[in-house]
Amino acid sequence: MQRDNSVLAFFCGNEEVYEHSFFKRFPKTTPRGYGTEVCIYITDQSIETYYNYVIKTIGKKSLVTPLELKPWDSKDFRITDPFGYYLCFREPRNILDK
Repeated sequence: MQRDNSVLAFFCGNEEVYEHSFFKRFPKTTPRGYGTEVCIYITDQSIETYYNYVIKTIGKKSLVTPLELKPWDSKDFRITDPFGYYLCFREPRNILDK
């Protein structure tokens, strides 16, 4: 995943990954991101603008939850990538404000 000069990379599942001491405990069919949530805070534009960009770029096929206001008074949306990583894109929020 790349945005401007920032790149977020996850290893996807080649033989080198399958033979790694940690990953070889799991079947090769296990999604690499199983049980992992990665939260990414969007700070350079509104979360609505970024959400619209993502939907325009990749469509809704990977969308898990649409952009919505959460009970903790912050907006986010969630997608899964092709390797099973659960990605949460969230607007910045200072938890010390409340």
